[in-house]
Amino acid sequence: MKYLICILFCFLFVNLAISQNSNADRLKELPALIDEAANNKNYELALKLEDELAIREKLQVAIDEEDYERATELREDLYALENGEYKRSESNEVDVAKNDGEHGNSKQNAVFYLDFAFLGLNNYQNTTIDIVDSYDQNGNYIGSKEKTVITNRSMFGLNFKLGHKFYMGPGDRKLRVGLDINYLTLNVGISLDDDFVLPNLAFTTPCPGFVATYHFNETMGLDLQANTGVVFTLTEFNEYPIPIPGFIVNPQARFWYKNVGIGLQYTYYKVNSRETIRNLRMNHFGLFFGVRF
Repeated sequence: MKYLICILFCFLFVNLAISQNSNADRLKELPALIDEAANNKNYELALKLEDELAIREKLQVAIDEEDYERATELREDLYALENGEYKRSESNEVDVAKNDGEHGNSKQNAVFYLDFAFLGLNNYQNTTIDIVDSYDQNGNYIGSKEKTVITNRSMFGLNFKLGHKFYMGPGDRKLRVGLDINYLTLNVGISLDDDFVLPNLAFTTPCPGFVATYHFNETMGLDLQANTGVVFTLTEFNEYPIPIPGFIVNPQARFWYKNVGIGLQYTYYKVNSRETIRNLRMNHFGLFFGVRF
């Protein structure tokens, strides 16, 4: 009888030690597996792993406290979970899929966005070179020379753009960097002089750039980005109604919360032409509202 008790005790000790190590190892694996399932939008698996994590955390407490009856009940819950028969209690009703849908943008490697600058100012500086006649003090014609004429105009500006951010590295980093592609930027300057609307249009080809995002937490963060590319302009300074190419630079800062954001942007473009537009520069300052998907 003494030997039987010793054997049972040894068996119980070995089984407890193995169970404790196995459970502790699985606890270390589960958070990464949950994040991976959520990032892959496999919400059913993420929810199942979340339930397993909750059960195993309670199981570890029971093992540490040598509460074998409680540990047995929790192991039965694990078997039921594996077989699809687990009944989730109300206190453990945590919808991982819903939470990831609300906060997932902070961890996605690709984020699509739409921005609209509703409060903006366009300032145009048009530089032309005119040929003017020259006369001496007696009024005699002595020839012609070039004269630089600079015209400045300011007007209300609207700006719309859409693009994609592609991040590098794991999504759990506080600071993430990546590539930003502005598929289209459209700027409209509106003049209300003389009781009619005179549009000044500028639109771009896809413009590459860089983005850095700092995550305050899972639901909010700050984006800093800058893009550059080719712009085509059609303004009141054009001699002919033909878009003229130039280059554009567009830095901006955005604070976002969940799927919406607000920020400040600056747009600069420069166009050179042999026609009336000798040198046209535009500076746009705008407050924008944006959405992320």
